[in-house]
Amino acid sequence: MIPGMLGMKNNGEIRAQSRVKYFWCLHCERAWSRDQFSLYNDNCPDPKCDGWGFGKDIWTWYNLHRQNPKYPKTPVLGKYYSS
Repeated sequence: MIPGMLGMKNNGEIRAQSRVKYFWCLHCERAWSRDQFSLYNDNCPDPKCDGWGFGKDIWTWYNLHRQNPKYPKTPVLGKYYSS
């Protein structure tokens, strides 16, 4: 597993992680809120992006921020943040 990845195995786990508010997609490098993800589909919310999978392409913002402290604690949604 790549450091900073979410480590979730299924969508049931994202429902259990209600305190996780923000995510980041490895493919499109954009920040998203938890509400922008479907609970039944773990694809990136951007229809043009092929990122999918909590624990694969979708990381928590918290873990991305830990690796990149120059990023704000609360992301601007939809903004590009390179890893």
